[in-house]
Amino acid sequence: MIVRRARPDDARAIAAVHVQTWQAAYAHVLPAGFLASLEPERREPGWRDSIGRGDTVVVAEEEGAVFDFAAAGPARGEDGVGELYAIYVDPAAWGTGAGRELMRAALGALAESGYRESPASRPDSRLAPLATANPDSSDRDIAAGPSLPPARPRG
Repeated sequence: MIVRRARPDDARAIAAVHVQTWQAAYAHVLPAGFLASLEPERREPGWRDSIGRGDTVVVAEEEGAVFDFAAAGPARGEDGVGELYAIYVDPAAWGTGAGRELMRAALGALAESGYRESPASRPDSRLAPLATANPDSSDRDIAAGPSLPPARPRG
């Protein structure tokens, strides 16, 4: 697996991973018809524009095929602080540690861009164990990520 900065020609693959991940991760939450209506072609231009502007987008690839991505940038509401916006891992790669490597790369890119910290790197963050976990660890609880409460609709 190679983790690197995204290039504009990665936009199609990023859009496909974005849609596939939504379809798998939210199958138990969102209507099947809505998930089936998601199309990579509609997301591709936004990713191409984002990468072309120089936004922080990193990808993981294997044998030349992009299968995961992460996006990061300025924190919303905090000057000089970076924020991890998204990590999307192809469902076939869940549990492989690819998400952890993407997180490390995205946080590293934020640091290189001059951000002093990111919310995920703070000790009180629920994501902090992923940012500091040993990639060679056999502790699958850390590799799988933090336990999050179930999302409940309001209203």
